[in-house]
Amino acid sequence: MTNPVVQKVNPMLTEERAKASFPVEELTYILDGGKFNTEKRREIEELVTKDPNFEHPPIQFMTREQQYSLAVKKALLVQQRLKELDMLDDPYASYFFRRIAMPREVSPIGLHWVMFVPTLMGQCSDEQRERWLQRALNYEIIGTYAQTEMGHGTFLRGIETTATYDPSSQQFVLHSPTTTSIKWWPGGLGKTCNYAVVVAQLHTQGRCHGVHMFLVQLRDESTHRSLPGVVCGDIGPKMGYHTIDNGFLQLNSVRIPRENMLMRNAEVQPDGTYVRRVSNEKLTYGTMVFVRSLIVSDAARGISEAATIAVRYACVRRQGEPSSPGAPEPRLLDYPVHQYRLLTCVANCYGLWFASEVLRDLYFTVQPDVLEGRTERLPETHALSAGLKAVGSNRGAACVEECRRCCGGFGFSEASGLPKIYNDINPACTYEGENTVMLLQTGRHLLKCVERARRGEQLAPSDAYIRSRPTPQPKLAGGPLTADLLLCWLRWRSLSMLLEVSGRFNSFIEQRQAWADAFQAVSRRLTRCAEAHCILYVGQAFLDSAKAAENPKICGVLTSLCRLFLLNEVVSGAGDVQLSRSDLARCQDAIDSLLTELRPNAVALVEAFDLPDRMLCSVIGRYDGQVYEAMLQWARQSPLNATDVHESYELYTRQFLAGRSLAKL
Repeated sequence: MTNPVVQKVNPMLTEERAKASFPVEELTYILDGGKFNTEKRREIEELVTKDPNFEHPPIQFMTREQQYSLAVKKALLVQQRLKELDMLDDPYASYFFRRIAMPREVSPIGLHWVMFVPTLMGQCSDEQRERWLQRALNYEIIGTYAQTEMGHGTFLRGIETTATYDPSSQQFVLHSPTTTSIKWWPGGLGKTCNYAVVVAQLHTQGRCHGVHMFLVQLRDESTHRSLPGVVCGDIGPKMGYHTIDNGFLQLNSVRIPRENMLMRNAEVQPDGTYVRRVSNEKLTYGTMVFVRSLIVSDAARGISEAATIAVRYACVRRQGEPSSPGAPEPRLLDYPVHQYRLLTCVANCYGLWFASEVLRDLYFTVQPDVLEGRTERLPETHALSAGLKAVGSNRGAACVEECRRCCGGFGFSEASGLPKIYNDINPACTYEGENTVMLLQTGRHLLKCVERARRGEQLAPSDAYIRSRPTPQPKLAGGPLTADLLLCWLRWRSLSMLLEVSGRFNSFIEQRQAWADAFQAVSRRLTRCAEAHCILYVGQAFLDSAKAAENPKICGVLTSLCRLFLLNEVVSGAGDVQLSRSDLARCQDAIDSLLTELRPNAVALVEAFDLPDRMLCSVIGRYDGQVYEAMLQWARQSPLNATDVHESYELYTRQFLAGRSLAKL
């Protein structure tokens, strides 16, 4: 571990670290994707830690304007440092430089490199990329991605913003015809960015050709003032993301050159003729699939931070009745119920971590084919990314909140770092597609897979089990509850639920109900099917990664953690398929045994994520475990403590205590 020890390490944490049954460093290499990546990440952490420009007081004591200004400064400073260190073209290095430099500040220019640049890469013609991409990569321009409107989110075809082609000037006229058509939410749109990829309905020669993307300049490159017809600004305070200027954009007949339509897959010729090169609708989802794959990874990383804080705190916090006279109070982590609450969060974290890597690899495997017009695996990729985005962000928010509650009153304090983690991960449940809608998109895909399987057609790898014949429920009693058996049960559960819902759906169709009405009738059940399908994917990725570990001790502890994940899913989903009471009881007993087995490795499992104090930003999750001294030091920094007597006493309290009416003050 490279985490700096500010004071003598709390002996309780030292004791817990000594209990590890596996080499923590080797597990860190696995999580990082190799020893080389771990060493590179640590070099970056050291560079940032030594740079005084990234030091500042706790952001919790700043106004929102101060937080935004600081975030802009740090985000641009990060880009400057990356350029100086020749790391701009290294995605791994630049990603971790941003994470360690801005651990609790959401970057105002984040959408520039997460969505704006990838969209230019994937949706521009070769000529357009030559004109714009290098400028974007060099940060000569800063862009965002403006798709969501005040009245329209996931339903792309409902977008109201129009782009009407004028052949006389060879320009597109971008317009927001209604209040609900105003772009709403894009990060960096309020004050930071000067360009945006705007998604709008393309109209030419009196016909609408659906949604397309357009590069629109919003602000003057020299003065940064809004251009004529462009009305944009910040949408105001939010539950979280205080450092980013989520914005609104109203376009009042803004004209852009014809060439500013992103034309890799379709174009409008000078005379207004529309030419589509490939089926454009599917390709529009490319950027969203990429971003949703990142959301799953971010969810896992959010849980890793919260779990590290909560597990460390649970090792140094004593609370409750001593076991005998004169004995110390028990540690929180010694309570089985506390172990269950935290270790299931750790298990979810590892599962999502490995699943996000598999999903990322799938995206980069499929994307080159998509760009060439081969979209056979795009439905699978889209369905998985939508469903895993929902499951990942839901689990991420739930697990972070559970970790916060496990820390009691201190978890409610901003000093713990946990409220900030929660407020930063929770928006993912609604942005880039509200989670229920995402699960329904996955469910729609699964219904189609059932029909294709009935016709004897081949299915994509992650859907292939749907072609299996229905079998009796796998027995969980009588033999060992191995991870493979539990995964087999979850596969059976997913298929059984899906076939039941598909049968119900088909019965509605046979009754001559409209397809949309039949879909709505089964939608509640279908979301559970989609979740079960995605959990199966997570479980498979988890088990495959555990088996791939070369060190048998790491393989063993990861397999045990995977079993805890799978058993918890079996128990929580027992009502979906009527799990027998004996099987349920056996699963509960197995969970109890696993908690006892994993308890000594609790600290090691979270510290394998190798999160330095600088990234955790937590008083109670410190590496040295000196919680109470640090909490007092943090509290003393509160601006309210700048004076012994606050000004409100003289303004209001003194007069009120003297019997004067405040209305007269």
